[in-house]
Amino acid sequence: MKYITITLLLFFSLTISIHAQTLKDEWVTCITSGCKILDPYYKEGVSLKWEGSCIDGKAHGFGKLIKYQDGEYESTYEGEYNIGIREGKGKFIHKSGTVREGTFINGQMCGKGVMTLSNGEKY
Repeated sequence: MKYITITLLLFFSLTISIHAQTLKDEWVTCITSGCKILDPYYKEGVSLKWEGSCIDGKAHGFGKLIKYQDGEYESTYEGEYNIGIREGKGKFIHKSGTVREGTFINGQMCGKGVMTLSNGEKY
């Protein structure tokens, strides 16, 4: 009985922490182009600038997206979009100086890629 109780407590604590870290997908209209982009890391106060083409009101093809949080620079993504979603080759640059290059699927970097830290170390 003791092991069952411990196992259940462990399961519930892991479940709670997993749900606490769930990303919130949100369609955001860019302030410069009017294109919509799916932001998998959306928080209130986000604004986006998109330099690229739109199809049916959503970013499509290669372009550059600059993200601001409460008016301050957050990140830049240069790469491919498919109907508003990061899809294909791309490079993500965070304000900390970290750069991630690789393939994006459904908005997330997947598979092999390169991460360069602000001090130049590569992984």
